[in-house]
Amino acid sequence: IETYKATLPVNGVDREMNVYRVGRIALVAQSTNQDTTIAWDHKSKKWIDLGSEYRGAVAEGIKIAKKQAAQAVLELPILAPEAVQ
Repeated sequence: IETYKATLPVNGVDREMNVYRVGRIALVAQSTNQDTTIAWDHKSKKWIDLGSEYRGAVAEGIKIAKKQAAQAVLELPILAPEAVQ
């Protein structure tokens, strides 16, 4: 679990975001004022808007990664892998 700041394109505008990575399973980002939460969609190779549904969980995950909160179970958007053929 790690977090870092980055400038990412959101709806055609570059914004400073807190990026939160959970191993190889999730890469999400949230604007510094928490009004925008996005996730990387590996299949389409672009950031997708998560709306407000995951806002709290991503904010809490960022706090945990920064060691500002205790570890907890979070509900994050995890894209299921495709079946191996």
